[in-house]
Amino acid sequence: MVVLLLALLPLALGVGLQYLVCRYTMRETGPHWRALRLLRLVPVLAVVGGSAAVVVNRLQLWQSETVSPLTQLLFVPGVPGVCALLGLLLGWKLFRRRWSPRIFRET
Repeated sequence: MVVLLLALLPLALGVGLQYLVCRYTMRETGPHWRALRLLRLVPVLAVVGGSAAVVVNRLQLWQSETVSPLTQLLFVPGVPGVCALLGLLLGWKLFRRRWSPRIFRET
């Protein structure tokens, strides 16, 4: 259950979110299509900003004498943040593999 919450759920959400964002911003027509592609950075910035906010909040609230702050910061914002970033990367790779043109060589 812990692995599901800390690793697999952020990974799956990252893959789905990044694939959908890339899919909906793939058009190359209109006056602002290049600016529209910058929207692909929004999920990455949201994950990094959210993880940074959790780290700052946990550092301010941390007062335990028995548990080190390194383990507190590693397992709660660290593992889900890294898994979400990995999910975003995998979603982008899935989008590129699915929607990039294929070149076939005939010999």
